[in-house]
Amino acid sequence: IFPMYYFALALMAVCIPLWYGAASAIASIFATTWSWHLLFGVNWLIALQGIGAARATGFLWSVGVEEQFYLIWPMVVWRLSGDRLWRVAAGAMIAAFLVRAGTWWVGAPVVGHTAAGFFMTRALPARMDTLAVGALLAIAYRDPSLWPVVISWARRILVCGIVVLVAMGWSEGVLNAESATVGVFGLTVIAVTSAALIAYALGSPQSLTSRLLGMAWLRSVGKYSYAIYLLHIPLLLTATSYGARRLLVGAAGPRQYAIQVGFWLTLAAASYAAAWCSWRLIEQPF
Repeated sequence: IFPMYYFALALMAVCIPLWYGAASAIASIFATTWSWHLLFGVNWLIALQGIGAARATGFLWSVGVEEQFYLIWPMVVWRLSGDRLWRVAAGAMIAAFLVRAGTWWVGAPVVGHTAAGFFMTRALPARMDTLAVGALLAIAYRDPSLWPVVISWARRILVCGIVVLVAMGWSEGVLNAESATVGVFGLTVIAVTSAALIAYALGSPQSLTSRLLGMAWLRSVGKYSYAIYLLHIPLLLTATSYGARRLLVGAAGPRQYAIQVGFWLTLAAASYAAAWCSWRLIEQPF
């Protein structure tokens, strides 16, 4: 985690002045918020100061949530075991939902770029349910008494979760975390549904779902996904800063759609190639 993250930060430090200009406001903001980035605090920077405080690096917020959780969770695992461990994980999942629901209940505006909205979608207390669900799944997988129960319920939970998400998407028009419905309820539903999908695939290795998730190209993307996530924005900003922006604007039509599809496919391929290199040069050696 650390080597690749700090390599990406160093890359951003070099490239931001090139993208926006050394005297630009964005370059100045990045220089004054350097300590937040070094300490994996971009999510709190956004929650406390708004998205403008991380204009070029806002995508790093989710890495901050993960690292803050992983700073705490190993100590919990070390101190607790058995029933107490999964109860704490379940409690963390419920607590995150209650934090978001409480923020919404007191009348704080959720929709749009508001302080409450940023807190609900970026701060660890409001977003740890996804990681807590993953921890619950790992605990159950290692417990011979719990895992059969999880497997027996996985398919039903998966189907119910998909139905709820489709209903949310239908009512909202899109699954946007900044809407009240998705921001309060949907994030936990997405986490639980995703865990159910993994459990179902593990428990039914001959199923179509398991075979699809086990496809070599998907496993390869998963292997390099961390670096893809860290490098795709720098590559995008580099491309748009050096002329590719004009490819993304123009009158709507088949030709313009084809150009845009080609651009995004090229960016995806470049991100994968860069991640492949980083795996061998940075992540594996360190």
